[in-house]
Amino acid sequence: MLSSYIKICFIIFCSLLIFKKILKKSSFKYLFYDILLSISLSFIFCIVLQYFPFIYMILLILTLFTYCRLLYKISIKVTLTAICISIALSYSAFLISTILLALILYPIYIFTDNFNTILIICHILASIIQILVSISAFKIKRFKSGMPFLSQRACNDTGLIVSIFVLIITTLYYSFSEPNTLFVILMLVSILLCITIVIWWRHNLNKTYWDAVHKNQIAALETEIINLKRDNDNLSKIIHKDNKLIPAMVLSVKELLEMSITLDNSQLKDMSELKAKATKLLEELEDISKERKGIMIETEHHLYELPKSNLMRLDSLISYLYQRCILFQIQFQALFNININQLMEFINERELDTIIADLIENAIYATKNQENKKILFCIDSKDNVFFMNIYDTGVPFNTEIIHKLGKNKATSHSNDGGSGIGLYNTISVCKKYSFSFIIEEAPGFDNFTKKISITFDDKNLFLYNGINMAAS
Repeated sequence: MLSSYIKICFIIFCSLLIFKKILKKSSFKYLFYDILLSISLSFIFCIVLQYFPFIYMILLILTLFTYCRLLYKISIKVTLTAICISIALSYSAFLISTILLALILYPIYIFTDNFNTILIICHILASIIQILVSISAFKIKRFKSGMPFLSQRACNDTGLIVSIFVLIITTLYYSFSEPNTLFVILMLVSILLCITIVIWWRHNLNKTYWDAVHKNQIAALETEIINLKRDNDNLSKIIHKDNKLIPAMVLSVKELLEMSITLDNSQLKDMSELKAKATKLLEELEDISKERKGIMIETEHHLYELPKSNLMRLDSLISYLYQRCILFQIQFQALFNININQLMEFINERELDTIIADLIENAIYATKNQENKKILFCIDSKDNVFFMNIYDTGVPFNTEIIHKLGKNKATSHSNDGGSGIGLYNTISVCKKYSFSFIIEEAPGFDNFTKKISITFDDKNLFLYNGINMAAS
């Protein structure tokens, strides 16, 4: 009886803990009530489990559902789904802990006759491990954000359905007086179903992330469309006004020229009249010029707005490099499809800024004398691996420089003051952190001639058009 009480008490407490973690609630919020509920209800559930085992799980779900619904005021569906998943994960954690302890305590059980004492010790230790496993699971980067997708309408009910199956199987455990083959099969099935919940969880986190990325991209595009429409309206007004003003200005200039030809120095009165007309015409032209200059500056500003990384130094660097590109009439574009702060787990900000500056400066030097001048800088991720790409339409690397990269300082623009130290340091940083450095000629994307990639993958590769140059 005591062992069952300990087990149920920790199952309830762990379920409430997981419920909070899933929905991103504070672990300490209502902690006293959680402990009080676990301690008090465990007596009732022990009696129910002993005499009415098949309604035990239903009663447990309804009790915890009512408790969480009253405290957290969350929608019925989200609360029910989170409770079922929490209880299923709590039981799975307890089951895994029990299996691990059984392997350790079995030799003690063989040499002792006091089975109840061993069982109580096993349940106490398994319950403690269960809590630690549950807390540790949410320390993992992938799962520490909980299940934010549960509140979304598009979220499917797979997690709820699988959890219900886990709870049904758990209820069946209590129909066995002692373990047998069927009991072991049910235990393995419940573990597999728990793994299914984890896979479903991970899949939905990925889906939520990419949905958020797409929404941000759509919002950015919609803002760009609004700006372009406004610029188009402003430019249309200029054209409409110019269609009327330019012929009038042309006529005024012609009149001034004709008057200046017919006048001589003795006609002072006419000269003053001519001067007044010229002054008025000049003022009108200056006003028109100022108006157009203001509109064109505003239009140029809206034409491309640099993305923000929320890292002050990096944003300042990208802004500076963008101005450098404008100086050489290079079309520059930057795309940040991830939270740049995530890269700080792999590299410090100073080194990140340095390699970005070196690579884009090299792209500017390679591109500035070309007819087609374009640079694209992109930071993104694929299959949970972060990378950054620099595309340009500049001259390709020559073979000699490729063979020297990472070994000696080499540059193809020594006439412009290039020393080769930029690429050398970039590859050194890649080696330091085991990043992959990849050069691809003619990447087949939007007429770019080459692409340089740095992949934060811990593989330490140096590839040129798919060939491992580190081995050559």
